[in-house]
Amino acid sequence: MDRIDELVAKIRDRVSKEPMTPAQRAAKVFTWDTTLDHAFGGFAFWDPRSVGITDISTKEFYTDPVKMCYCQIYAAERFEHDFPAVFADMYNIDVEACGTPLEYPEDSIPVIKEHPIKQKSDLAKLRIPDPYKDGRMPYLLELTNLFSQKVGDLFGCSVATNMPFSGVVGLRGYQNVIMDMRKDPLFVHEMLEYMLEVQIVFNKAIIDAGGAPVPCDAWAAPPNITPAQWEEFALPYATRLMEALKAHNGQKSNWFLGWGYSIVPDTERFLRMFNASGSGICFLFEEDIVGRAGYSTIDLEKFYEICRQQKVVLSTSLMPQTIFEGPVERIEKLVTDWHKVCGKGGGHCYYTTVPLGSPPEHVEAYVRALKNCLYPVE
Repeated sequence: MDRIDELVAKIRDRVSKEPMTPAQRAAKVFTWDTTLDHAFGGFAFWDPRSVGITDISTKEFYTDPVKMCYCQIYAAERFEHDFPAVFADMYNIDVEACGTPLEYPEDSIPVIKEHPIKQKSDLAKLRIPDPYKDGRMPYLLELTNLFSQKVGDLFGCSVATNMPFSGVVGLRGYQNVIMDMRKDPLFVHEMLEYMLEVQIVFNKAIIDAGGAPVPCDAWAAPPNITPAQWEEFALPYATRLMEALKAHNGQKSNWFLGWGYSIVPDTERFLRMFNASGSGICFLFEEDIVGRAGYSTIDLEKFYEICRQQKVVLSTSLMPQTIFEGPVERIEKLVTDWHKVCGKGGGHCYYTTVPLGSPPEHVEAYVRALKNCLYPVE
């Protein structure tokens, strides 16, 4: 805690000399106000060594809220980015509390040991977990509360959680869910109703602890499921979760889907449906923007314009491989090019993940590029 307080003091001293706090920049982004000083963005990481911390183990990162909070604040002080994200293993925490056993391999994110719903009757055995008692839900609540108390006024407190569809994959297993959607769709909807209730209870607790939930649904992103499956099994439950959270705190939450927009048959229709779900932000990854890793290329200007029309902030996001591989010139060019297209009308920010082994100079180049992207955009 003493080390956290020392870092917080340094951050507060630095931010006091800037025209606005990161939280104030974020507020301008979400109100389409272009009177920022520079582009807003940040990153997440899944191992303390990704940001140069060697005296905290990976397991401690995922089980000790004070040490996890220290890692986030350390990275914010070292790299001076605007968006330290309280992102733990969001696809595991809720399902673990529901009774899914996890393993904690050395130097690894926690992994699911076995899925608890092996047959239909197993669903009836599950109960709604208590976020203040069960599994590592209390860990994430304590982390949220601590981070919010220490630096929430400077950065906000965005906390990654889970979405119903991805939660069902954790309970049942991806291949089983794919088969169930074809052979027994009613059973999938029953599991989704259960996970929706779990998510409503857990995410409300996150809000009450001072956090802003970011429910994540990578298992629902194309090509993991088809657009038709997404419309039936993912979108309605995500929308209902967004509605429940807005009713709880009066604000939009931000739904992370992430990628796959370029490979659906009708990108515009898919995007408009996502934007109408109640999310305050749409994440668009590099693979869809420039056509990497088997994805096609979208029209970024048109994509941004649709988001702007629907008042949904667009987050252009570098692939983790880009942060890992570089080179510095490419990282800076991507950030700069996207700013020229999406910065003119406001409502634009950046996000990425820093993988283990990423050269610090690549992270520094990313943050430096953000600060060199000035407003107004010429």
